[in-house]
Amino acid sequence: MSATMPSSAARVKLRSTGLWPLFRVGAFGSDDADRRRLPAIACARARALTGREFPFERVTIIGDTPLDVDCARVCGARAIAVATGFHSGAELAACRPDLLFDDFSDVERVLDALLAGSSGVGRPR
Repeated sequence: MSATMPSSAARVKLRSTGLWPLFRVGAFGSDDADRRRLPAIACARARALTGREFPFERVTIIGDTPLDVDCARVCGARAIAVATGFHSGAELAACRPDLLFDDFSDVERVLDALLAGSSGVGRPR
């Protein structure tokens, strides 16, 4: 988990959805103001916790902004965009994420696409 918001804000946001306990490590805006550095911080924390390596080519970054797609590209991670924020699907598609979703309401379809390792811009069917 990485987010440009402070860890306390991420905790409140994810706790309200019941997801907070699923994230054992993370990196947040309170760790570094440059979002491009957050994945490396999160991976280092995961390595410290588990003793395993987390190479970026096996990391997926999910976000709702062009900056999130850029962050994934810079570190070599898979970029998944979801148009649930201020940016439209067209704006996000222009950034060429590996996968693009309007939202995550069809959980089965989203999980199938994520687990299949789909590539190419588009909305998985």
